[in-house]
Amino acid sequence: MENIGIFICYCEFEIASSLDIEEILKVSRKMEGVKFAGSYKDLFGSSNLRVIAESIRKEGLDGVVVASCSPCIHRQIVEDMLEKAKLDKRSCEIVSIKAESGNGKEVSDFTQGAIEKLK
Repeated sequence: MENIGIFICYCEFEIASSLDIEEILKVSRKMEGVKFAGSYKDLFGSSNLRVIAESIRKEGLDGVVVASCSPCIHRQIVEDMLEKAKLDKRSCEIVSIKAESGNGKEVSDFTQGAIEKLK
């Protein structure tokens, strides 16, 4: 895939409080094949799902990475949106970037872990 879009959900409690979203976006935008990267407070809300579908069409994306706290919960919602955007669900990866608490890790450690999952 040459035109990949990365869409990050940053709910305040689960993700934004433990990750540096701006750093993740900065690094993501430099990854090979990434044409678009954005973050959304309520990624799975209907208005943001429409924005994602429009981004897929507008940017000519042929692959999508969705990063959130609970991929299992949101998989069907994402697959329905992909269908509406006319993108095969096999062209999508859904990854958890939820930081596991404890172990004395810092935000930078969790942020680097999230970046690795997006590669």
